[in-house]
Amino acid sequence: MDWLPVALQQASTAQVGVACFAVAVATVVLYTWMNLPSVRYRSLKLPPGDLSVAKMLKIMSNPLDMFTKMFDFKGPIAKTLFMGPTVLIRDYETVKEVLAGTGEIAEVAWPPATKQLLGELGVSYATGAYHKRLRRLLGPCFTPKAIEAQFPRIQAMAAQYCAEMARTSASATSSADLPRVAATMRLFTFDLISRLVLGFELDDGAMRALSSSFEVFFRGLFDLLAINLPFTTFGKSMAARKLIVKAVDKQLDAWAARAADKQAAAGAPAGIQGVTWGSVMEQLLTTEDEEGGEGSGGRFLSRKALQDIAVTLLFAGHETTSSSLLRVISVITERPDVVARLREEQEAAMKTHGSAITGAALADMPYLDAVVKEAWRLYPLVGVVPRRATQKLNLLGYDVPKGWGLTLGLREIILAAPAWIKYRGSSSSSAATAAQADATAGGPQAKADAYITVLAPGGKGDAKTPSGRHPLDPEEFNPDRWLAPDIDSPIGLLTGPFMVFGGGTRYCLGANLAWAEIKIMLIELIRGYEWSTPLDKLVWRTFPTLEVSEGLPIKISPRAK
Repeated sequence: MDWLPVALQQASTAQVGVACFAVAVATVVLYTWMNLPSVRYRSLKLPPGDLSVAKMLKIMSNPLDMFTKMFDFKGPIAKTLFMGPTVLIRDYETVKEVLAGTGEIAEVAWPPATKQLLGELGVSYATGAYHKRLRRLLGPCFTPKAIEAQFPRIQAMAAQYCAEMARTSASATSSADLPRVAATMRLFTFDLISRLVLGFELDDGAMRALSSSFEVFFRGLFDLLAINLPFTTFGKSMAARKLIVKAVDKQLDAWAARAADKQAAAGAPAGIQGVTWGSVMEQLLTTEDEEGGEGSGGRFLSRKALQDIAVTLLFAGHETTSSSLLRVISVITERPDVVARLREEQEAAMKTHGSAITGAALADMPYLDAVVKEAWRLYPLVGVVPRRATQKLNLLGYDVPKGWGLTLGLREIILAAPAWIKYRGSSSSSAATAAQADATAGGPQAKADAYITVLAPGGKGDAKTPSGRHPLDPEEFNPDRWLAPDIDSPIGLLTGPFMVFGGGTRYCLGANLAWAEIKIMLIELIRGYEWSTPLDKLVWRTFPTLEVSEGLPIKISPRAK
């Protein structure tokens, strides 16, 4: 009996009996909770899948490939247990239906921590008339014309950060001192969003300090526990949010005072009506909305709404874009053939349009457009989108109870696009022969297949790929797939199942800005610099944020003129 705890040895028979009964009850309750979904919904035709806790733990056991494991099933739909019963969907039409019905048949379902940190009056959580109001106010700030007006500032900032990486690289005495692409792209996109969108008037030191606060803020954004204590991740994120909001308030106060001074000098009534400044937040501060409504201070947005909108714009416009830049730079770093073609295209574009980047110049860069699309195809800005059913649904012939989660697999849909899913698992050894035979037989798809096979990957008639896969295999990085004559993909746009920016009423407002940031940074890098990484292999982590080995260190220097 020496192995028994002392307290148990000294307990009475009655106490031991009560303890055993409590354990038995707890066991029954736990077992019932684990099996409740299958009992409660026995009368419904649920999607196939596994609602066991064991399955959930297996999915969550390795954050490196959590969402890959989640979608490791056959068919377009399945159920699983992931912080509650959840239906996984990778059927294009069904995903489109759910996205279009957000606010009616489904609602945004990020973790509670996300809502507290972003704010319920920001764009991400706005619903109904208030959501429509925000999109009506924000929409004009992100049109192609409005973003093109900012091209000179974006180009100047991109050139500044590329030059800074080169200086750091030149002074490095070891690989530990080399510039990190991940850190540089995060600071570049944060700086750009802070200045162009939020209108912050900060020196470089203050901007970097604010960026550091945002990094702390982001760490708790998807915290499943959301315990607000000073020493917890979520608690530290909430403290960082206060610092960000303080900076927002300071800038809003400065604009309001400046507007009042201008109006007073002009003899106008007190207030801020009619004064419009450059950034998105300045325009929101001074724009009246005739309909008013929730989140308004009269017909203007309230201070709380402006704070939540600013925090949301920082997150949406910074995190996803920096991750995209990190991905595409890492990919082309390992593909000198792609970089060579990009440089040829840039030289031709500069002869026609000069060195200044304009909308017309970008329209003459189809290969750059294809490279960005291909990076997004393989590594979407957002791989999955969470929703929650607000009513009982029938999807693909299966019942989905009210309150169940809906995980929409955007990456799954993109990889399974009809244009290339049939090539999954094919090798490149017979690609050219098969394509030419199909082309001889005729038909537009067969001719398109031959067209891409002849081009891929270097445009020299060589059908071999670095991986040995077919050039059109969904897992193969091949920008030429976007240049096929039967692919409906205008420059600067993604159509059909390529829902990189979501869809429906929640389509990303900042899509045009994301296109511009990524392309302009790549142009500055390709035109002006040579670079390489000392790492032999890159290891990625995708959740909760994108991370890569050592932040992707690079040796970078100006190109010889």
